[in-house]
Amino acid sequence: LRLWSIENGNKTVVANSGVNWEKDIGTNSVASINVERDVEGTWNLSVDTPGGTVFSSGTGDRMAGAGWFVIEYRYTKTGDMLLWMDDISLNGVFYADTVAPRIDTVIVTDRNRLVVNFSEPVDWSCFLAENIFIGVNDNSVGSTVFLAPQSVELTFHKEFLNKSINTLEIGNITDRAGNRASLLRYDIFPVWAELADVIITEIMADPSPPVGLPEAEYIEIYNASEYNFNLYGWKVYINKNGVNLPDKVLKSGQYSIICHNNQTTLLADYGDVTGLTGFPAIPNDGGTILLLDNHGNLIHGVDYSADHYNSNLKLSGGWSLEMIDTDYPFHDNNWSASNSPTGGTPGFANSISSSNPDNYFIGLTNVFPTDTKTIAISFSEPVLKMETIGYLVCGELTFSAITPTDSLRKNYIATLTGDLEPGKTYNLSLSDKVVDFAGNMATRYGFTFGLTFPAERGDLVFNELLFNPFIDEPDFLEFYNIAEHPLDLSRLKLASINTDNGDTSKVVLLYPSQICLMPGSYFVVTTDPAKLVNRYPESDPERIFKVPSLPSMPDKEGHLLLLTDRLEFIDEVIYTDKMHFSLLAETEGISLEKIRPNLPSNKSSSWHSAAESVGFATPGRVNSVYGEGISEQEEIVKLSSTRITPDNDGYEDILELSFSLPTIGNVVSVSIYSETGKLVHRLANNITMEDGTVIFWDGTITNGGLATNGIYIIHIEILSGNGRRTDIKKVCTVIRN
Repeated sequence: LRLWSIENGNKTVVANSGVNWEKDIGTNSVASINVERDVEGTWNLSVDTPGGTVFSSGTGDRMAGAGWFVIEYRYTKTGDMLLWMDDISLNGVFYADTVAPRIDTVIVTDRNRLVVNFSEPVDWSCFLAENIFIGVNDNSVGSTVFLAPQSVELTFHKEFLNKSINTLEIGNITDRAGNRASLLRYDIFPVWAELADVIITEIMADPSPPVGLPEAEYIEIYNASEYNFNLYGWKVYINKNGVNLPDKVLKSGQYSIICHNNQTTLLADYGDVTGLTGFPAIPNDGGTILLLDNHGNLIHGVDYSADHYNSNLKLSGGWSLEMIDTDYPFHDNNWSASNSPTGGTPGFANSISSSNPDNYFIGLTNVFPTDTKTIAISFSEPVLKMETIGYLVCGELTFSAITPTDSLRKNYIATLTGDLEPGKTYNLSLSDKVVDFAGNMATRYGFTFGLTFPAERGDLVFNELLFNPFIDEPDFLEFYNIAEHPLDLSRLKLASINTDNGDTSKVVLLYPSQICLMPGSYFVVTTDPAKLVNRYPESDPERIFKVPSLPSMPDKEGHLLLLTDRLEFIDEVIYTDKMHFSLLAETEGISLEKIRPNLPSNKSSSWHSAAESVGFATPGRVNSVYGEGISEQEEIVKLSSTRITPDNDGYEDILELSFSLPTIGNVVSVSIYSETGKLVHRLANNITMEDGTVIFWDGTITNGGLATNGIYIIHIEILSGNGRRTDIKKVCTVIRN
């Protein structure tokens, strides 16, 4: 025999007498039962049995107002007429219900949803959503669900104010006795994680061979906020592989080590461990790690790579990547290899923790029109807020939508209300509203683009190459858009030909993403842009792009091809180290530059060593040996200058001889004499030449040396296709320091 409380269908034992009716009373005996509740809320149960009186007591939930009394007996057909109850007495003081309902508790269940528990059952027929608001009528109810006589779930049109007091107001609420509360107020303080409240602070991608930690992959997360968060429904993504986090509270200031569940025991000694079934492998060479909340919103993410270690020695395994400054979690230059003697600091503050503020935001890295109505936009860092009005400016064009295409919000698609026109140049610019996580405005806030065309033969040419870099530094290739329209570089390919046996290497993509290269623009590819920019002060970082690999580029000689996606020829260069300026004692780290972009790439005479004055290379900028060329005039041969200063400083190092030949099939010889009439160099000897040909003299003479200071006579002999012979003499002064 027990006393039960039943509320909303939930049954709870209040008092247990310990009496077994069949054994202690019997089916033919009578028992007297007395139930009392005192003012303090204690229920007392007494049972008079043939063996004596049994007492028990207990405290139940609050008692609702007593409006009626009923006896309910549930029985089967065979139990009819077998239970008798008599001498029922109800004693006590009954009060009329004159008290209006009040709000007992409010439980926030989502960002715009809550459950209200009233002090007593409510007359739901008088419960109107139009009388309920949060924040001075600003946020109204969209739907209601009645859960129990005194509980209701409310879903609002808008999210609550996070980490702030929100005042719930309910008007004209009535209980079943007709008591009405004209206005009830209740303050709630909802809290959910926002961007960078919880951050990824350590990555162990390659634990082998171990330095001092267990041989286990892990990432470390840290609650950088002042609030506790339940991680239920959150997800960790490593590249495209995601896994759910468990029902677990991460307290303010707490670290948690996330790993595969079969490695939990290995890492248990280092702090709180969250072992996950199906935790993805962490790639050694880099990838993207994302932390998303239960709504799929980005909380934190990082693009990591081998470059972040900043140490070739620690790349071999056993060392974790650690965040330097947790105040700037989206700062790309905020990671480095651990300095801990064990190789990492899972569960603890990072060994390299120090101040490392993010004071710089490059901004735009690429703008590409995917069609006449959409533009793909890429940024150097996450841009967390972007709207259609006031953020992007593109002339008179306006935007109907701007949508992120990746969780880190580095890439967006902007949809135009109008159409882009072929052959027209556009400039996309950023307003000062576009900032990175640290609040920095972009330094590159403008980008020129237009509708692109596929590259054809001769549209894109080799313009500079470094094939013999310094040790542990990268090769690079520079290209120049010689066409009159923008080019799409995403489908172009590179290959090299072995100069010994003619075998072609594996074809590689020029660049894996869509790039709009405007006419007259440079494009550089290398495996390590940071090292390239650090080595060559005259480089342009905005025009240098990282690629996974380049074709083979031997130090002595090589043959490179630029091809379409159908392997159709666009351009080629055949180089040797002998194409360098002959008086250079060492050519390591010195690039070959085109003298002019429109010269044939496969002719050695089109190339010259980069000048010392610019640091021996100009990736992404105008070549140091660039010549403006010679305007069309009636003269058959014209010199670019009357002097040459062959000191490899980038100024007048090369003399250009431009030929305007009226006929075809010309055979030309060019000889250079000293002022005393001595032949010092034969620049050309009976070569076939057409109109527009340009040849160059870099000041070297036949013996491999450099011409001394003085006046030199250039003798040109031309035998035209019709048999006419022409002799021309020009004068040039050699000036050496």
